[in-house]
Amino acid sequence: MAEENVSSLEEMQLHACIQTARETIARLLEAGIKKCTTPYESYEEDLVRANLMLAACYIHMAFKERGKVRKALGAKLVSIFKALEGYQGSRELSLHLITGYALMVSPSKAQEADNLFAGILGQKSNHILALIGRGCLAFDRKDYKESLGYFKSVLMADPQGPADVRVGIAHCFWRMGDLERAQRFFELALEQNKRCQNALLGMAILKLNQRDPRPYKKGVRLLNEAFKIDKQHPVILNILASYYYSIDDHQTVLTLAGNAMKLTDIPELLSHIYYQVARSHHATGEFEIASTYYKNALRLAPETFVLPQMGKAQMYLRVGEFEKAKICLEAFLQSLPNEPNALQLLGRIHLNEMSKEPRNELPEKDSSEARNSSGKMLKDVEKDIGQESKEATGESSRKRASSQQLDGNGWMVSKKKK
Repeated sequence: MAEENVSSLEEMQLHACIQTARETIARLLEAGIKKCTTPYESYEEDLVRANLMLAACYIHMAFKERGKVRKALGAKLVSIFKALEGYQGSRELSLHLITGYALMVSPSKAQEADNLFAGILGQKSNHILALIGRGCLAFDRKDYKESLGYFKSVLMADPQGPADVRVGIAHCFWRMGDLERAQRFFELALEQNKRCQNALLGMAILKLNQRDPRPYKKGVRLLNEAFKIDKQHPVILNILASYYYSIDDHQTVLTLAGNAMKLTDIPELLSHIYYQVARSHHATGEFEIASTYYKNALRLAPETFVLPQMGKAQMYLRVGEFEKAKICLEAFLQSLPNEPNALQLLGRIHLNEMSKEPRNELPEKDSSEARNSSGKMLKDVEKDIGQESKEATGESSRKRASSQQLDGNGWMVSKKKK
């Protein structure tokens, strides 16, 4: 039977095998805690150990899940810690550590988690996991200098520490504006573990942001390497969708973005995914579908992500809703005040408004021209939109997107032109 099980794993990727093993262990521990209740000399201590192991499994799952699944795991963790309340014994430090990581699942509990890690470090100053925990929490509150200090302390305590610690250092330097050091620490992480997916992703984004052909191609290659390691990483799927959009492969865009959509409920990331879907439907002339997805992208978009405003404005212009288009374009231009296409469309809207202003004793000929101006305006706009969709693919797309960059999360941001 064991040989049959091993044989069935031959087509499975190793990361999937690890995840399956973790889920199997969790189910076994759940059953054991519930059913193995016959007391013996070390039963109470083993019960604590089993609960801590189960909590660690739930925490790992929770950090990879979102929405209802994550909430359900959180409820299970609450139940475990309630059962362990008041415990004092040889595993007390482990209990505090696991509790700290469990609290990190909920952003509102960050300070409580930090206090627990601080307490652990008060007893053991070079405790690796407590240092990592404090480093992650400092990063989350955007204190990158403090975060960097904790991650460096990990490497001082253990120079062969996890590759992801070097990734954390890279991201600290990135946020602090030191891209050269950021790249160096991504490289160090890959030297330690060439399959470190987070390092591959970070390096890929840095290369893609350079926009020059050679580093851009290397960025795409690194992105594909990261994709091979885990084909269910929503950020990687989203960035790959953006690449395939640039080479006019809209069917692949929709496949990648559709899969990414199922794997996350992070509002900001979903906004970017909806935008990928919208602009591919836009480019292929499916304007009603495009309009719906632009709307969904705007509903969830963070303040820095204004690109869907342009697409939605174009959709409004197609149906003659100039005032709504104007609002979208003005919002877009607050972030990109010199973007030529947006300025051109907004200028046409202003001309249309001027043509509708009341005039005294308007000659019959001029009156006829005024009545027709709105129709001409719509035709001109539709022509512009058709050209925009045509130009939105291939090499010209990358050139027009020179103001679009990926941040450390892999999300598109628009830089205000100086």
